[in-house]
Amino acid sequence: MELPVLWQQNILSSYPFPVMFGASFLKLVKYGFHYTGMEVTILVVGMLVAFIVSIVAIKFLLGYIKKNDFKAFGVYRIVLGIVVAAYFLFVK
Repeated sequence: MELPVLWQQNILSSYPFPVMFGASFLKLVKYGFHYTGMEVTILVVGMLVAFIVSIVAIKFLLGYIKKNDFKAFGVYRIVLGIVVAAYFLFVK
């Protein structure tokens, strides 16, 4: 019997799933399980959507990095830093 592709390549260890699951579980333990059925459904759907979006985003970024260099990220960080600094210097 073959393992799913995610297990074969040990891809799950590089995704945020274990951390997010653990954090959510600790919150449930700390605050108790006082949710209605609808709230549990919304929570589960939200976790699944977040997991799928994180897989897509990570695959896209890893593919982009394999084909391109980090210049775009460098420019993005510099521009964002200037915008944030300008906001806090001149707006606030």
